[in-house]
Amino acid sequence: MSDEHGEIRSQITVLGEDGTRFDYFAYCGRDYSPGETGWVLVLSGTPKPIDPQALSALQVVEDLESMGVDTARDSVRFFTEQMVRAVEAGEVAPCRHDGEPDAPARLGQLRRELAAVRDHDV
Repeated sequence: MSDEHGEIRSQITVLGEDGTRFDYFAYCGRDYSPGETGWVLVLSGTPKPIDPQALSALQVVEDLESMGVDTARDSVRFFTEQMVRAVEAGEVAPCRHDGEPDAPARLGQLRRELAAVRDHDV
């Protein structure tokens, strides 16, 4: 989950009945800028290539729950809490992309995402 460079890249993988593979990556740490810190969905095994998609924590929970993953909320909450802790501790790279939020703004976004996951009804 974490390496000597402070990178955290956690992964939740679900295989669909049609052979589609859903890989949800939780990126955070010193190797990722504030805008790169967060959830990314990578789909494979699809007829047409699909670009990776940035998702909110709640979107990840909703996707996983729709696929019957019982531990979705707890897993997503845990990894999102890691993101919050990393940004709070300053373990984030400088901004690299036009229009991306700075660390304090991204921290606020992540805290709201975490609250939405905690408040989400099944």
